[in-house]
Amino acid sequence: MSRTARSKYYVQSVTDLSDGVLRCKAYGHSWEQGPVNRFSPVGREVWVVKLRCTSCPKVRTDYVEPGTFELDNRHYTKVPGFTVIDPTDKTDLREEAIRRQRARQLNRDVPVLSERQQSA
Repeated sequence: MSRTARSKYYVQSVTDLSDGVLRCKAYGHSWEQGPVNRFSPVGREVWVVKLRCTSCPKVRTDYVEPGTFELDNRHYTKVPGFTVIDPTDKTDLREEAIRRQRARQLNRDVPVLSERQQSA
């Protein structure tokens, strides 16, 4: 599949990301553990651990060895609108996340912390 903005999995730039996806890409996912199930493919047993992000639709599936609890494999779901086509890095993502939050604060007349409050 080509990486075009027309694909549901891609957006052109960081400004096109949803707030939840932007927060996850800028600061990391907030995982909530779901069920743990036993899985035995071809006679080999593993624990399947499902984790869901509380901010975006991403789901992570970890396959864990029962005796050692070592990670055997990991899989993430593909989320629409999660991948940015334009070259970007964490700095670009943080900049956009902070810009949006500041705009929300200004729109709600949220008080800005004084220097004294910030250092406390």
